[in-house]
Amino acid sequence: MQNRWLGLMLTVAVLYLMLGIQSLSAETSEDIGKGIADTQLAALQQVVALMKDRGAPKDLRPKLEQLKEETIKKMVALGKKREALSPDEQKKVGSIVEKAHKNLPPDLFTAFTEGNAYYLKTDKDLSKLIMEFFLIPQYALFEVLKQHSPKEAERLGIK
Repeated sequence: MQNRWLGLMLTVAVLYLMLGIQSLSAETSEDIGKGIADTQLAALQQVVALMKDRGAPKDLRPKLEQLKEETIKKMVALGKKREALSPDEQKKVGSIVEKAHKNLPPDLFTAFTEGNAYYLKTDKDLSKLIMEFFLIPQYALFEVLKQHSPKEAERLGIK
């Protein structure tokens, strides 16, 4: 009887431990939303830094293309985590991302738009690439990506 009791207690303890570890590793809607917002913020900061010296478009383009692909990979990974959430939790992620997007630091937004305006005068395609960073959270919000960029969704295997 005592061995059974001890076995039962150990089983319960292991289950609680497993549940606790699982809940610590599972990301919440807040974690995912913040991850998306932080990823966009970091990308915009890098774009601004790359545009700061107003280098030649031919030199800037490959750097921006590489940054875009790296950022897309991060966004898609976050989007997959978002997809695993309930519809209500997915909406919470969307709300967090929207709020962060609307509240980008004003100095960053100004530097971004001024840099883009500079390149718009000389290279419209480069300006378009720059602006794609402003909309890059769509790569984590699959329904938005499919609606606005269906070819990109298809390229990334997002169904």
